[in-house]
Amino acid sequence: GRTTPWNTAAVWNVPKLSLAGFSLVGEGLHRDEIADDGSLVAGGVEEVSTIALLQKILPNTADAKLLPLPDVVWDQTFDDDERKKWHERKMASKVSRPAKHLQLLGLTDADSYALHFPNVK
Repeated sequence: GRTTPWNTAAVWNVPKLSLAGFSLVGEGLHRDEIADDGSLVAGGVEEVSTIALLQKILPNTADAKLLPLPDVVWDQTFDDDERKKWHERKMASKVSRPAKHLQLLGLTDADSYALHFPNVK
């Protein structure tokens, strides 16, 4: 989730994307089998499961590319400590949420159809 193109500025190959669409595993509809309280697996970060599924079915052509954008600056300064803590939790969950989604999809060996992130200029 932290090294994946975010939908905020993503450009998708629609013919490829239409083969599987955005996986609903990222909608937070599934029970967390590990949690004792029956809670749902948190949704979001759907880009990771979508890329992983596409790379599973199109291993030679479904690349995800991160483009360097040196002029884009993400404002990550917060005057409010609670807002800063919320942002830190959100960013940490950019790893844990998609990991659960990939587990639900049986794609826990994501390195075998690696999420490709070559720097493209």
